[in-house]
Amino acid sequence: MKPDFDILMFGRKSILKAEEFLVCVSASDEAHGVFEAFHRLLAFLVSYLAGLIGVHFQVLGVSPLETHFTLVLLFIMATVVYSIAYVEIKLQPQDADLPIFRSICLVFGIIAIELLVAIIISPFWLFMVNFCPILLFGVLSHSYRHISECLYNTVHKIYELGCKTYDWLLQKFQYAASQAFSLREQEDNGIQREEIV
Repeated sequence: MKPDFDILMFGRKSILKAEEFLVCVSASDEAHGVFEAFHRLLAFLVSYLAGLIGVHFQVLGVSPLETHFTLVLLFIMATVVYSIAYVEIKLQPQDADLPIFRSICLVFGIIAIELLVAIIISPFWLFMVNFCPILLFGVLSHSYRHISECLYNTVHKIYELGCKTYDWLLQKFQYAASQAFSLREQEDNGIQREEIV
């Protein structure tokens, strides 16, 4: 049996794309270059797997929506979340939330790929259910310093606001108390003057 030339070329292109991604990851020091390479690889894998799903289910004569409706909806949601985060990165490239958006893109891009593979290989969902928490834990532990700094800054700002509010209330109560004492003193002095007269 002679292999189809188009399939061989498509497989070769996928290997070259993967090599391009790995070269970009290892050669580039900037996170932006790595992220763009990840985006290109993700777009390629999604289009490749979507085409493979189309061919697979066309041969079976069944619609993927009939057999894997939930997975298709989850894939659409993961793709929409990824797209929104990617647009945010493109519109605000120097934003302070850039690492968070990149993490969102990483997580939801990988989930989208996993969902497409789960549509092709049905028992794959068991692996995915076990792998997703590990992936999320890995991303959170990688971003631990940034997350802890954000939490510390938030708690510190709330603490400062509480201290300022306490000082303001203390000043108001002290002022009200001094006004009450001075009013009481004036009343006492007024009563004593009337008694003298």
